[in-house]
Amino acid sequence: MIGKNGIGKTTIFRQILGIKQPFIQTGDIKVANNLKISYLRQDNELTGDIKQLAIDKHIEPEMVYSNLRKLGFERYLFEQPVEQMSQGQRRKVALALSLSEKANLYFWDEPLNYLDVITRQQIITAIQKQKPTMLLIDHDQDLIDAVATEKIYLRNY
Repeated sequence: MIGKNGIGKTTIFRQILGIKQPFIQTGDIKVANNLKISYLRQDNELTGDIKQLAIDKHIEPEMVYSNLRKLGFERYLFEQPVEQMSQGQRRKVALALSLSEKANLYFWDEPLNYLDVITRQQIITAIQKQKPTMLLIDHDQDLIDAVATEKIYLRNY
C-alpha cells in the first residue's frame, strides 16, 4: 500500500484489525473469524523479554531466536529487556516475532524503520523465501519492487 503521509494507510490497517479509532466511522469491514493476522506496527512499543513476548503470542521462543539470528541479532541480547534495546534492535525483535507467527496474512506497517542496509536486505530475502500473503505499507521503493506482486495506491482526489 503506497501513499503520502497522512492519507490513511495505517487507518485502513487498524480498521481491518478492529482497532478503535479516535473518530466516528460508518460502514462495516468483515474479516473471517478463523483468519490469523500478524500485525507489525510502525512504532516499537514492545516491552519485556523476548521469550515472554514469544510465549504470549503462542510462538516457540527458539523460532524467534532463529529468526533474530538470521537478522544479525547477537545472542547475548536474547535475555535483555526489549525496552533497553536500540530502536533497530527493537525493530528486529518485532520483525522476528511476526515472521515466527503462523499467520494467514501479515500486515506490516513500515517494517524497515530504524534498520540498516544489511538488515533491510535480510528482510527482503526472508520475505522472498517465505512468500507470505502480506499487506505492506512502506515508502522504500526498493522493498516494494522486490516483494510486491500487486500495489495499492492511495490518493486524494
